[in-house]
Amino acid sequence: MPKAILKDDFSNLLQYRQWLEHSWEYLSPLNRHHKSRYTEKEVDAKVRSDPNWYGTNTSYRELAEGITLYKDPELIERIYSKVSDKLSTGIINRIKKRKLDFNALGLGVFSFDRAAMTLYRAKTQRNNIVVRTATKDLFAWFPQESRDRHAVEIFISCDVPGLAAAKDMLYAGIAAVILAEMLTLAGIRVKINIVNGSALTNGRELYVGCVVPVKDYEEPVDRNLIALLTSDPRFMRYDAFKGAIGAFDHFKMEMPPSMGFPMNAIQLKNLLETSGYSEKLQSMHRYYFGGTLSEDRAIRDISMTIDDLAEKLEQ
Repeated sequence: MPKAILKDDFSNLLQYRQWLEHSWEYLSPLNRHHKSRYTEKEVDAKVRSDPNWYGTNTSYRELAEGITLYKDPELIERIYSKVSDKLSTGIINRIKKRKLDFNALGLGVFSFDRAAMTLYRAKTQRNNIVVRTATKDLFAWFPQESRDRHAVEIFISCDVPGLAAAKDMLYAGIAAVILAEMLTLAGIRVKINIVNGSALTNGRELYVGCVVPVKDYEEPVDRNLIALLTSDPRFMRYDAFKGAIGAFDHFKMEMPPSMGFPMNAIQLKNLLETSGYSEKLQSMHRYYFGGTLSEDRAIRDISMTIDDLAEKLEQ
């Protein structure tokens, strides 16, 4: 069974950033040597020697001051348009549809059609013929459903393989961003968390990191922010790596020189659902994203998730 060692007591992204700033400044001797990777000299050398790491036209100054805009906003719009064309409105309607029920208590509207379907003639004790219906539940209504039933919690891994090209990383968490927007429009409440850390072995038996809430159920979807945190190589290979090192240091563990192993969506789901971590979560519907490196895969992830959620809500 995999084990997850996670710092997850952050109330929001701001609290995480404040923690990271303090943690990075006061790294213990176990991990202090990692700081040298993020000096101006080392970053500029990396940009020159490997443009596929942070992406073209990246500078140390840009990274140090903090990235605020996702690298390719047009990419999101392009995928959104393709998804809107590929996914029929019927699927969205399935998500939005409320389940009709019937009762005998007079709640709702009397259904003449339902009564007529089971009409029969009966003879009374006085030999009179009367018409009755075999169904007592004749009032149609929409039962009030739990708000949690129409709520989705999303977890997005900020990890990608070290060999992934910067241009491919732009797709990493985009499916989750677009899905969150579509579900919100369909009346589904959405919470989004990012998971930032590293696994110690190739089998992902042990993972150390942070779980950071970046959108609560009642908050709007900030497309730029979530795309930046989960799909921009400049952030993921600078700020997110610092966060992973900070998490190891928090638990008094040394970050491996290789920076460990990344988690894709399937591996993240296996970790959180089988390690016992999911037992503390309140959400009925949980979905996992991360590690996507192509447009086709992003579109497929969105389509499969909406189909799965629609099926669950119809049950």
